Amino acid sequence: GLALVISDGRPIGLDGWLTEIGSGALFGVLPYPVLVMLVIGLITAFVLRRTYAGRAMYAIGGNDEAARLSGIKVTRQRLLIYAMSGLFAAVAGILLAARLASAQPEAGTGYELDAIAAVVIGGASLAGGVGSALGTFVGALILAVLRNGLNLLDVSAFWQQVVIGAVIAAAVLFDTARQRRRSGKRGPGLLRSPSVRRATAAVTALLVVAAGWAIYQRQNAADDGRLKVALSVSTLNNPFFVDLREGAQQEADRLGVDLRVTDASEDASQQANAVQNAIAQNVDAIVVNPVDSDAVVPSVQAANSAQIPVIGVDRAPSAGNVVTTVASDNVAGGRLAAQQLAEQVGSGPIAVLEGEPGTSAARERGQGFTDEIRNHPGIQVVASQPADFDRTKALDVMQNIAQAHPEIRGVFAANDEMALGAIKALGARAGTDVKVVGFDGTPEGLEAVKAGTESADVAQQPKLLGKAAVEQAVRAARTHDLGPGQPTNIPVQVVTKDTVEAFLRGQ
Repeated sequence: GLALVISDGRPIGLDGWLTEIGSGALFGVLPYPVLVMLVIGLITAFVLRRTYAGRAMYAIGGNDEAARLSGIKVTRQRLLIYAMSGLFAAVAGILLAARLASAQPEAGTGYELDAIAAVVIGGASLAGGVGSALGTFVGALILAVLRNGLNLLDVSAFWQQVVIGAVIAAAVLFDTARQRRRSGKRGPGLLRSPSVRRATAAVTALLVVAAGWAIYQRQNAADDGRLKVALSVSTLNNPFFVDLREGAQQEADRLGVDLRVTDASEDASQQANAVQNAIAQNVDAIVVNPVDSDAVVPSVQAANSAQIPVIGVDRAPSAGNVVTTVASDNVAGGRLAAQQLAEQVGSGPIAVLEGEPGTSAARERGQGFTDEIRNHPGIQVVASQPADFDRTKALDVMQNIAQAHPEIRGVFAANDEMALGAIKALGARAGTDVKVVGFDGTPEGLEAVKAGTESADVAQQPKLLGKAAVEQAVRAARTHDLGPGQPTNIPVQVVTKDTVEAFLRGQ
């Protein structure tokens, strides 16, 4: 929360020696983050096994009351443990910021599940008192190999979550069985076997070998003379980007291109991994839809160094050589949205739901809307809050705004997902007392326009964006064009209840 307050919800760009830590390597061989990981791992192993504090940690985890009666200052030791945990988290945050060349106020959200999974997979117990630094190191490696291996195999992002979730569930199940054995309780027969850990290790090794072999076969099969294009999408949990991927795939099939799609799940670090994998696969071109325009810059620069052309789609990287960015004219679209909302509202207070902070789409749509709404002095923007292009967040934010400002007469949402969340929050007021203008032209958004709950939609053409991005990638790969070049603008248009049928027929 304080990070969001201090940064105003926006990424803070970094440069100089700090970014060198994230992308450089010792003697050009050992990356600095790996070096830091090894050093911290060795320090942790030493502390756990060779110091009083480490032995106290095991004792407290096993039985804190017994540890207290044995003379261990439990409260003091716990304070030390949490201080070390905070220190390690801070080091991880610095490394993540260095790798992304920007400090992201929400970076690392959700990583706590991966941390818990790594230690459990590595043999630590959720009940405490059992585990090692080496085991945790191996658990973290297993998670990383799973994520990268599944990406390299082009496994659907949705199935990746199923696989990783199953691995975590299995690790917790084995831990539960182990605790039952230690306490003398009966558990499932198979899991009581003393050889279960050896069997688990063998199965894990076989899975890693199988994944490696499958990746090798995949690479050989793909080396068939076809152009290889990587597409990294910020999220596939949004109909707009699902349509964008579909348009890209259709064009790739038409041109005979091997298109490899990865889903960053709105995680800039995960997107960096996907782009690095694409570079390692020596693809002919990379199309990137940035999670964050600043955070993607080191990945773009890495592709530049590898002489691989980069094409932006929907959102533009803030630096690095990009052949072109295929995007709707977001500034013009924001102006159109402001004009339409002013026309429908006439005068009075309105609210704005902003997109993901740091993305070019959010910035440009907001800029166009703000510049144009100033030309309508009868309109007052009484609330402007980010909802991160997310329907659920928009529902919550809109409910709060409606309570604080029950008099609002209009809402501009920077995408249709947020518009639909606002409509849900407004209930019967949407489209009648309160005019809602969205942006994107997704199928569900256009249905809301037909129903009258969304008063207007600044419609993009996501399939055309995907198609044009693949076209540009193929052209750049064949001509060895590394950029920088001019943007490729795809037109937008305002769709209302009177024009929505005609727009749908024209698609």
